[in-house]
Amino acid sequence: MIINGALLRNLKTELLGSRRKKRWAYRDVLYPETIWSDGVPYEFDPDLPPIAVTSLKYAMKFWEVNTCVTFRPRVNETQYIFFTGENRGCFSSVGRDTSQPEQPVNIGKGCYHFGVTTHEVGHALGLFHHQQRYDRDNYVTFSKKDVPKSYWLNFVKIPQKYLATYGLPYDVGSIMHYTPTEFASNAYLPGLLTADANLQGTMGSLDGPSFLDVQIVNRHYQCYSGFTFVAGVRKSCIEFLEICNETEIKPNCLNGGYPDPHNCTICKCPTGFGGDFCQLIESSGAMNCGGLIPTSPKLTRMRIRLTATGPGRRKCVYHIRAPPNRRVMIGLQSVSGVCQEGCYTSAVEMKMNGDFRPVGYRFCCESHSFRRMLSRGRNVPVTFFARDSPLESRILVVLTPDAEDATYLNATEMAEVYKQSDNDNGKIHFLILDFVNLGPCEISGLDMQVLQLPFDQELSDRHAHYANKGGKIGPRSKPSNDQSDYIGEYGSNGESYEDFSVYN
Repeated sequence: MIINGALLRNLKTELLGSRRKKRWAYRDVLYPETIWSDGVPYEFDPDLPPIAVTSLKYAMKFWEVNTCVTFRPRVNETQYIFFTGENRGCFSSVGRDTSQPEQPVNIGKGCYHFGVTTHEVGHALGLFHHQQRYDRDNYVTFSKKDVPKSYWLNFVKIPQKYLATYGLPYDVGSIMHYTPTEFASNAYLPGLLTADANLQGTMGSLDGPSFLDVQIVNRHYQCYSGFTFVAGVRKSCIEFLEICNETEIKPNCLNGGYPDPHNCTICKCPTGFGGDFCQLIESSGAMNCGGLIPTSPKLTRMRIRLTATGPGRRKCVYHIRAPPNRRVMIGLQSVSGVCQEGCYTSAVEMKMNGDFRPVGYRFCCESHSFRRMLSRGRNVPVTFFARDSPLESRILVVLTPDAEDATYLNATEMAEVYKQSDNDNGKIHFLILDFVNLGPCEISGLDMQVLQLPFDQELSDRHAHYANKGGKIGPRSKPSNDQSDYIGEYGSNGESYEDFSVYN
């Protein structure tokens, strides 16, 4: 990535100077000159491989479908984006850079994946790397001892006067966030550690822009700064404003949703939620699974297995819901998916923290098993997903005692919760919800059984899933020369590698 000239001049004295500084959303005294207010003219280098062109078209389509930003082939515009593969690696200027008429976005060999191209187009729209937010230390710790000093500038926090977060929360699962081992000296000792250890497996997710990535672009481009409504007519927000700017109305979006920039009468919803106002559970699509699972004083055990067959990304979305003033404790008994940083191919994702907008806890490695988590609220969206690979996971669910505050129980208190649940001679009752081979998603068993509680292992230390043992996970490997990798669907997410140039 290349920083634009104006910002570089401003930061030179503050941050010692660098041509590769990165932050989230660039907004300073030059704004809105740094956004493409009249759409984004672009041109393809004639030498760019067809697979790169296809992936970039999917990336642009994704941003068009999910924001109010538009792209158009260049005619005679004097300032435009030039997609090229002339250089090695993947990089882009950040936002509209008035200092260069032809603004290059380099998509070199190995950068053709959907996550990479949406990432680099995101840079061109004004997004910077997430881990350089000025409030980063509240959520992620940078371990200097695990990263060579020559790379420390890539982790410098950006002063607030150059960075706009628009009041949105930190998102470890952002497509703009570094992986844990980016620039790390040791492949199994990450330079970035999450304050919440259960989010470590989420960092470095490469399945496309997250809900918050999309939302900040919508805010940065003022996609829904005002809304009006004409009874019986659905038009774009701009048309609404032109037709009836005296009657401003916004839909009542629930669960962290916000008005859709393409239709102001409905909402864009965080993953796990659906319906016009985010009031429903997200559909599991063609899969015959998902829905509401009420909690019980007795432990509920779920087993999910997604096979490797089936088109696109297969998912099952459940909501585990407690009664008012109660919370949910989930034990991750086992998980077996594609073990990788970011857990973006096949994993289980749980949103435990009450704010449903950021990407939740993702688990995909066998070493992620045997952990207990307590929700901050009464509703926990849980999504099982897989693309071109199998996933199997078992979770245990139990109600907690009355929850008057939003603090986590310690290990001793958690043990007491289990003792307080329905016991029979030292054994725990489990309600078996056993969904296996979710092609047709047949229910293979629904039965009451008496089983011994199978997990009592404590959370391992935060580096455990990087250890050189079973379920090990290494750094993101360099992209291969195989051109058959997934290059994108504009309506969903794909797998990718970001910023290949860091492997120089």
